[in-house]
Amino acid sequence: MPLLMGTANYTNPSLSPDGKYLAYVGPSKGSSVYNVFIKQLPPASRFASLAGKHQGLFETEGTAGDKQVTFDKKRGVTSYFWLWDGSGIIYQQDADGDEKYHLYLVPLQSLMAGQRPKVKDLTSFKGVRVDKVFRDKEHPRRLYVTVHGVRVDEVFRDKDHPRQVYVTMNKDNPARFDLHRIDLDSGKVERMLVNPGPIIYWYFDSNFTLKGVLSYNNSDGSKYMLVRDKPGNYNTSSWRRLFTWSFGDDGQVLGFNKAGDQLFVASSVGRDTTEVQAISIQPGAKVLRRIASNPYADMDDVIFDPDTWEPQMVAFNYHKSQWTVIDPALKALGTRLEEFKPGFLNLGNGQWGVGTMQQDLTDAVQWAIKNGIADPKRICIAGGSYGGYAALAGLTFTPNLYKCGIDMYGISNVATTMKAMPPYWGVIRFRFYKRIGDPVSNATYNQQISPLFHVDKIRSPLMIGQGANDPRVVKREADQIYKAVKQRHPKMDVQYVLYPDEGHGWMRPDNKLDWALRMERFYARHLGGRVGPDVKVQGSSAQLITKV
Repeated sequence: MPLLMGTANYTNPSLSPDGKYLAYVGPSKGSSVYNVFIKQLPPASRFASLAGKHQGLFETEGTAGDKQVTFDKKRGVTSYFWLWDGSGIIYQQDADGDEKYHLYLVPLQSLMAGQRPKVKDLTSFKGVRVDKVFRDKEHPRRLYVTVHGVRVDEVFRDKDHPRQVYVTMNKDNPARFDLHRIDLDSGKVERMLVNPGPIIYWYFDSNFTLKGVLSYNNSDGSKYMLVRDKPGNYNTSSWRRLFTWSFGDDGQVLGFNKAGDQLFVASSVGRDTTEVQAISIQPGAKVLRRIASNPYADMDDVIFDPDTWEPQMVAFNYHKSQWTVIDPALKALGTRLEEFKPGFLNLGNGQWGVGTMQQDLTDAVQWAIKNGIADPKRICIAGGSYGGYAALAGLTFTPNLYKCGIDMYGISNVATTMKAMPPYWGVIRFRFYKRIGDPVSNATYNQQISPLFHVDKIRSPLMIGQGANDPRVVKREADQIYKAVKQRHPKMDVQYVLYPDEGHGWMRPDNKLDWALRMERFYARHLGGRVGPDVKVQGSSAQLITKV
C-alpha cells in the first residue's frame, strides 16, 4: 500500500524560461512532504548522448546537486510556476485545508548563491484567499491573481513592470473580489478596482490591460460578458455588455486574440455540444470563425500559441481527452475523436438522491451484476464530495444493493450544506438551486433527497472520512450523519475518521496513506479478500471519533 499510495520521487516538472533549469516537486529529505526543487540541466550534448537509452534525466544526473526551493513541513507544496524572467517561483498554500489560499514568492537570487531563500507572503491578510494567477510571457514581472476558486488557473506576466503583482482579493468584502496592485519590493497593496458586480473571471489583452470580465446573474443563473472599448481608469471606464449566456447554455470564455478585436469562446448556443469560436467584440458578438467542434462531445481543453495567441489544439472528452489539431505546424500529431451522445448537460437538474442521478449508479451496478462482472454480495459504494453524498444515498435509498459504504466529505443534509456555503459562492447560488432544487425553502423536498432523514433504512456498515477545516462540505455534515446512524443502529459497524489538519480532501501524504489503509481494512472486513497488516501511520493526524 505505501508503494501504491506513497509520494512520487519526481512530479510536476517545469522548465525555467531560459531553459537552463528544471523545477519539479518531490519529497523533502527524510520525509514524505512535497516541496519544490530546482535542477540545473546538463548541456545539450549530454542529452544527445542519451538518445535511445532507457534512462531518465534523474537516473543519469542524480539529485545531489539539486536545490530545494520551498521548505514546507506539513501539507507540502505541489503547485507552482516560474516568473517569466526566471528570478523567482510563485506558489499557493492554505492553512490545513481551509482554502484561504495565500500567494507566496520565493526569490531565487540567494538560492543560486548557496543560501536558503526567504519566502514572501504577497497576500498576508487574515481570511483572504488567492485563486487565479494571470501572466503573460511578454510581461514577466507583473501578475494578476484572482481569489475566487481553489487553484491557479491562468497566468499573465509583464516584463515592463517587473516589480508589480496584480491580485483580486476579498479583503474588503468576503463575497466580492476587488482588483489590487502589490509592489513586490515594498509589499504595499493598493486597490485598483472595486468589483462593480458579481465578477468571477477576468480577461486581459496582449498589452496586459484588463479588457473583459465574466459575471453571473444570480436572479436567473445567466452569465454575461462585459468588455471595455478604451483603456483608462478601471473604476470609471465604461463597461459594455457583449453577450449573455442563458442558464442551460454551456459557455466558457477562453481569452482575447493578440489584436484584441476578437474573443475566443466555447459555446453550446444552438448546439448540443460546445464549439470553439472566435467572435467579434463589436456589438452583436458576431461569430467570425468556427474553429473546432464535435457533435458527440464538449470541448475539454484548448492549447494556445503563447506568441500568436491563436488556438493550436482542441481536445474533446469522452473516455479521455482526444486532441484535434488546428495549427498546421502541429498536424503531425494527428487527430482523433470519439463519440459521446449529446444532450446530457441539464438531465441531472433536480435529480439528486431519489432521481435519475442516483438511479444511473444503480443501473450501472445492476448491469455489472447481470453481465457477471460483479458479485451482488460483494459491492461497496464509495465516493468523495458529491460522491460521498451518492454513497450515503446508495445506502439509504437502495439499502439492499450495497454491502457497505464509504462517505468521504459528503453531504448528508443538502439544506444545511447550502446554508453553510462560503460567501464567495453567493454569485452562483441560483445555479446550485437550479441544478439541485431549493432544499432551503422546501423542507419537504430536502427531507426527500437528504440521506440524514432516511438513516432508518440503512442496512450496511458505513465509514466516514472528514477534514475538520472543509469550507465546502463542513464538518457538521459528517457529525450529524454519524450521530444519527449510531443512534438508530447502535450495533452496526460505523466508523468516523476526522483529520484536523485537512479540508475538502486529503493533502498530507501521511493522511492519504492512513485513509487508504483504513479503506483497505474496511473493504476486507465486509467484502472479504486479502488485506495488509494493521499498521499505524506515523505522522497521520487521524482521529477516530466515537462521540459527537
